[in-house]
Amino acid sequence: MVDQNSVDDAGTISNWLLSPATMMKNGDQITFYTRTVPAGFSTTDVPERMQVRLSPNSSNGDVGNSATSVGDFTTLMLDINPTYAVNGTTAFPRNWQKYTLTISGLPPTIQLRRFAFRYLLENGGATGGRGFCAGIDNVTFISK
Repeated sequence: MVDQNSVDDAGTISNWLLSPATMMKNGDQITFYTRTVPAGFSTTDVPERMQVRLSPNSSNGDVGNSATSVGDFTTLMLDINPTYAVNGTTAFPRNWQKYTLTISGLPPTIQLRRFAFRYLLENGGATGGRGFCAGIDNVTFISK
């Protein structure tokens, strides 16, 4: 789980959870569950956002050197709630929701690569307007 305390007061939160270096190819799949809870466990929702990114040519863990850079993780596989919706079908799920992503667009060679979950919130933090917490569970990599 990651939460709003990733920055002091307010700012851009960019927290990364990296997979181990794994032999990957087109057609392989990543499955996981994610959810949030209302801020302070009340009934008030705040916008949450998470990305799943792939490092297509590298097995190192370079995520860049700033809150806005992505380093070697240049392939965006999924962006959950990029518009920061609070309610509706595009909002971050409040109940555990399963996602299945199929890897595509890689060079034909099978090599060590990594995928990553990125908790990304501009204006996040305890006094910012976005982010309370997000959880990830049951991450599975399936080689096809």
